[in-house]
Amino acid sequence: SSDLIFARPPKPAPRAVAIDGILSAVIEAVRPMASARDARLECSRPPAPVEVFVDEAHVIEAVRLLTLNALEAEAAGGRVRLEARRREALGSAPRCEVVVADAGPGMDPDTLRRAFDPFFSGREAGRGIGLGLPKAWRLVEINDGTLAVDTAPGRGTRGTISLPLAVKASPGCPV
Repeated sequence: SSDLIFARPPKPAPRAVAIDGILSAVIEAVRPMASARDARLECSRPPAPVEVFVDEAHVIEAVRLLTLNALEAEAAGGRVRLEARRREALGSAPRCEVVVADAGPGMDPDTLRRAFDPFFSGREAGRGIGLGLPKAWRLVEINDGTLAVDTAPGRGTRGTISLPLAVKASPGCPV
């Protein structure tokens, strides 16, 4: 059940995975909901192939949950944007960032704080159990990633998942 995944997620089995494949799987999975809501899904992929070192099923599920949240936040006819890019940061290893952005109502600081509580739901009573964000955060965290949410009332919401890149072993390097 969904709450067990939050409490005791399956141990990740990481391998090198193309971020493109993850984005394609998510778009395929959420397409029915997007068309039901008359929402546009936009996807921006990195110019050069990027591979991450993660459990593919975990990351697909985490990005899918963020995308479903974004689709629910958007008014009918809105748009949700998925973007993946390689991110170089001074003094730390390069990472891959996956961003899910909507132009929905956004959240105030109190709602955002509570959004990661496994038993809080911003939805009306009876509509889902509110485990989307906590579950996405947990799946990302156990794959050596981070999930940050940037939002404000009237400004939409932007979830950014940062993931470890798959490191290519170069021939002749000392072990």
